[in-house]
Amino acid sequence: MTSVSVSLRAEPAELTMPERHTFRLSLDALNPGDRTVDPRLHRARLLVNGHESTAWSLAVGNGRRPPEWTALPPGERVTMTWSALAAALFPRPGTYDLVLTLDETETPAVRVVVRD
Repeated sequence: MTSVSVSLRAEPAELTMPERHTFRLSLDALNPGDRTVDPRLHRARLLVNGHESTAWSLAVGNGRRPPEWTALPPGERVTMTWSALAAALFPRPGTYDLVLTLDETETPAVRVVVRD
């Protein structure tokens, strides 16, 4: 179980299929506690319309990370942004609800609308 507060940000919230390259998805974690913790962010899962995203799991579990990714000091936050996930997350036009889960924590849904 993690003791961090997590949030998900998607920008832009509305885009067209040709604009998918402009899409950014960010994970933000804040340690509200009084000691350094491992937020275990590699365990974060992204649900897209209720289905777990494999592309997200690969992205969140791989690559270079700042030290705070595994040792988040009290009162500090760590943010990561991915810019190459839109094609995998949004394969066709539609409305997509994105929910981040980490252990028992679940963020409110972030809605993204993709048009032709």
